[in-house]
Amino acid sequence: MTGLALAGAFALAVVGSALAGPRLIRGSAPLLVRVPRLAISVLAGSALLWPAAMFSAGPLGAWLLAGPTVLPTGATEVCQRCISAANPFGDVVGASPIPTVLLLAGSAITAFVVTGAVLVQLRWRIRGMRVAASRVRGIRREIAGYEVTAVADERLLAFSFSASHGGIILSTGAIAALDESEVLAVLAHEQAHVNQRHHWILATIESVTAVLAFVPLVREAASVLPAYIEIAADNAAQKKAGTLAVVSALLTIGERSEDREGVLHIAGPERVQQLVAPVRGSAGAFPTAVMMSMVAVLAGVTACVLAPYSAALVAGCM
Repeated sequence: MTGLALAGAFALAVVGSALAGPRLIRGSAPLLVRVPRLAISVLAGSALLWPAAMFSAGPLGAWLLAGPTVLPTGATEVCQRCISAANPFGDVVGASPIPTVLLLAGSAITAFVVTGAVLVQLRWRIRGMRVAASRVRGIRREIAGYEVTAVADERLLAFSFSASHGGIILSTGAIAALDESEVLAVLAHEQAHVNQRHHWILATIESVTAVLAFVPLVREAASVLPAYIEIAADNAAQKKAGTLAVVSALLTIGERSEDREGVLHIAGPERVQQLVAPVRGSAGAFPTAVMMSMVAVLAGVTACVLAPYSAALVAGCM
């Protein structure tokens, strides 16, 4: 019965989260917008945990279902001993027309292919960041206590790469147009992107989405993640420079004028309302609780399935 309960939780978590995830994400927005760093963790976690849970289907099936034998007798006995050693639930509870070894191999191959495809996408994005950063020509200097690359450009440019690709970039036009408090707000915003690893989070989730765009949960999480990342950086800047300075900087810089791979911008005045009149009340609390529970179940089911197999591997069973 415990095995059946786990199988039911698995099916509900994987299928339910994939289909209901977008609605939960949208419904959670009024609350998550107030805690953007939590939102980033939940959204990124859901996009990463969903495929991990899906890869657990085969190993779980190998525990619960007895399939026909296709391997030689000796190999079958070894394989079954390993599965039994990993199985925390005892005997199988049903039969399957699919050989047990194919359940394991199918999940392993799928995980290998998907992970490989994601890594290829991530490598491509990292290369794009490196190329975009290499095209920036400026002087490294300290401004308001921050290490900045100042570029000679009359346009109002303020953006950042990851720390390993150059960090904060600020144009001479932006330095001239912004007052001291606004410059501090811009730099604090961009430094928050660098410190909180936002570039790498986005690159990773975009890479996963490029491979799993057909999954509604993954697609929706990736589409709203950039907004929460910008709000998190706005909040950091607000604490450092004050609300007025951040709002003024957003209005002065206006819309982004550069589109480079791996770049995050402070530009975008649509976030002014969130800074001046943040959402209050309990709206979004229920869908947020459901979504966090969903992420916890995905993590729990995945851990319950993969941990015993990992322990069996470490023990030298396979």
